[in-house]
Amino acid sequence: MPATTTEPPDPLTMTDAEVDALAADARQAADEAARALADALEVPSSVSPARLAELRAVAEHSALLVPDAEQRQATVREARRQARREEIKAQIRAEAAADLDGAEQLIAAYDAYEAATRGLCEAVQAHNARITKWGRQMAAAGIRPIHGEGRAPDALTHMVGGENVTIGHKVYRRMRAGTLLAAVLHRVLAAYPREMRKYNVDQELAHDGDLTDSNGRVNVRALIQRDA
Repeated sequence: MPATTTEPPDPLTMTDAEVDALAADARQAADEAARALADALEVPSSVSPARLAELRAVAEHSALLVPDAEQRQATVREARRQARREEIKAQIRAEAAADLDGAEQLIAAYDAYEAATRGLCEAVQAHNARITKWGRQMAAAGIRPIHGEGRAPDALTHMVGGENVTIGHKVYRRMRAGTLLAAVLHRVLAAYPREMRKYNVDQELAHDGDLTDSNGRVNVRALIQRDA
């Protein structure tokens, strides 16, 4: 009757423990066989010549199986690594297409952020322009500017330098859009990894809002389209 052969296990269906055991079991078997032979050689009279030859053959054979098992283990691990690599590649391609839709989501969010920023700046600019107008009107009416805010029940004052206007106890102060934007940006970014708060050290802002690097100007939307 011909000897039956066992099909090698599928590397992709094996558990990590089974993969680890490929070489570990071979090493353990070799150690046990070597120990059994050493025990027999220590007291030769305790075994027959045939048994001694058998122990020696098993020890030699077990030792030869170790590098073979190690090679099989390495082959299995490489097959699993390559399979996992292909899985990750497929996952990235699928998720990039589904989640980012060709970077359109990022560009739309970027444009919305720019529009909201511009809206805040316009509102602050209008507020500051009103304070400037009121101060000039007071100056034209002979109301001299003062140092401080000059609050009083019937006050009508404007500060030297045009920083504020006071009516009664209410003070209208000029605002800085950059301060407001910085506060919002810091609060939003605080919820994300630290790397989100850093500028790219290889890029700087140009005066018109594009980035510049060693190769020249980098349009932000083109940068998003490239990297997303």
